[in-house]
Amino acid sequence: MDSMYCGHMDVLLDGASDQNCTPFAVGETGDDPDDEMKGIGLTALWPALMSSKELFSLLTRPKDRHLHGVYSSFLYSLAPTLGINDLSAALDWFTAQGQRDMGPIDSVMDDIIRLAVKNTEAPGVLDGLVKAILSRVKLHDRLMSGYDHGDLMKELRSDHKHRQMLLRELLPRISETTLLWSNLISRNFLSV
Repeated sequence: MDSMYCGHMDVLLDGASDQNCTPFAVGETGDDPDDEMKGIGLTALWPALMSSKELFSLLTRPKDRHLHGVYSSFLYSLAPTLGINDLSAALDWFTAQGQRDMGPIDSVMDDIIRLAVKNTEAPGVLDGLVKAILSRVKLHDRLMSGYDHGDLMKELRSDHKHRQMLLRELLPRISETTLLWSNLISRNFLSV
């Protein structure tokens, strides 16, 4: 049996290409208590050999949130590799996430919202962004992490066109009670 390295990592794998890293990414290589094998597989496969839908189906909170290993590094470095065509899968994934917490998944979530806000005119992005916002409202959760939330509000206050587009889509989908009790949609955001 021939042996080959998965990507450029020090993980021995049978086969002839990075496509053979799929078992690492999907958790089929045995015990992976720190998500290191997963990180190696994803690093080797994304973006050239994996669709965004496949990628986001595999992203989970790190098993050890205190370890900054290959998987966490992959998550923290994901944003620059995402494009407009990845936003549909990314926003669907965002919408399905539970309560936010600090760490690499929180960072990915912030990156997705930043990219979506900049591309609201792309097909399907505005609807996906509204669904993502409503997912946070339902959880009484924040849309962005603390520091990034302030930057997002500043950007939306200065960008009347995109703020109004977002509000036109968002407001008909949200009840008055939810709106009043939500700390997600602030008075600054609503001022048009």
